[in-house]
Amino acid sequence: MSNMRRFPGSDDLFRRQVIELELPRFLVRIFEKEIAKANIGASTDEHLTLNHYLEYHLAEFVSLTDVAELEREVPGIAKAVWNWLEESNT
Repeated sequence: MSNMRRFPGSDDLFRRQVIELELPRFLVRIFEKEIAKANIGASTDEHLTLNHYLEYHLAEFVSLTDVAELEREVPGIAKAVWNWLEESNT
């Protein structure tokens, strides 16, 4: 795995990136069950996907302190987080 603390100088923090994630099948089944429950009664354009589910749950581990500390290393990350939060609330 690459060193996750090294960031390119001109990284586009608003760009989405596809990563490969290997998980045990039991976790995938649990996530699928949770997603199915969340989608009950939701319109087609509001359906939660596995990608959304994991993204939101992983974001829960990021604190304001983390963002503030990273802002020194990666200028613009606070703005990217803020934009993500605004998009998530629409």
